[in-house]
Order: sequence, then C-alpha cells, then structure tokens
Amino acid sequence: MLRKCKLLKVGVMLAAMVLTVAACSPTSSSLDQLAINIATKNIQTPADTWFAHGSLHSETALAWQKASYQSKRATCADYLQAMIQKNMLKAQPFNTLQSIDELKPYAETLVQVLDKQLAVNGDLQQNEEKFSDVKIATQIEEAARKLGWLSETFE
Repeated sequence: MLRKCKLLKVGVMLAAMVLTVAACSPTSSSLDQLAINIATKNIQTPADTWFAHGSLHSETALAWQKASYQSKRATCADYLQAMIQKNMLKAQPFNTLQSIDELKPYAETLVQVLDKQLAVNGDLQQNEEKFSDVKIATQIEEAARKLGWLSETFE
C-alpha cells in the first residue's frame, strides 16, 4: 500500500512538471496550426506568388529534403508570420515590416539555414533514422533562435 502511494505521488509530480514545461513554452503543434491557418488563407493566391503554396506544414525533415525551393520558402513565410503573430520574434525588424514582400529575405535566409541543418546525411537508412522524426516547426524555431531572431521571452 505504501509503495502504491509513493508511485502515485511520483506520477503526480511528473505530470505537474510536464504541465509546467508545456505551459511555459510554445508548442510546435500550436505554431504548426497557426502556420497552416495562414497557408490556408493564401490558398487562393496565384501559384507564382513567392509566399503561396507551401506544403511542408507538420512535415518532417525528410519531406524538406525532397521539397522544391518555392515550397520551402512559402512554408518559412507561413511560420514567420505565425511567429510574428505569437510575438515570438524580436520587435526589430519584424514588427516594422510593412508588407509580406519585406518578409521574403527572412524566409529565404531560413531556407538556407534549414537546407544546411537538414542536409541528407549518410546513406538512405542512416538519413531516414536521423531525420524521420525531426519536425519542420521545431527546426524553424531552432533556426530563428540561432539567427538571433527570437524575442527574449522565447530564447
């Protein structure tokens, strides 16, 4: 009986710790959802528009490795817009952008960083083992952190 109580106590403490961590940090799933919502609003945008038709939301690094530059850039633009809406990025320069076109160089920089970060590594099996569970949202947030773009709240 005493052992069951101790196990229950440990379980409750672990659950509380997990909830505390989850409450203090943005989840990639909520960032994913916001980026998907932004992409959905852009679905009627002509295909040759630089920020439209990203297809890598909720995908893994393996999908990134095979994707077109256009899809990567548009996906990065969606995530950047989501991060701006969630106040995850530094006010300067992100809150002073006047149009979506001013976001383009930042999206392109993210593509370059992610292409290096998620480059094919090893043979097919090794690459799949390394990248099959690596989510794009997490990698975009990590790249923004490396670039010094995240606000102090999210550092």
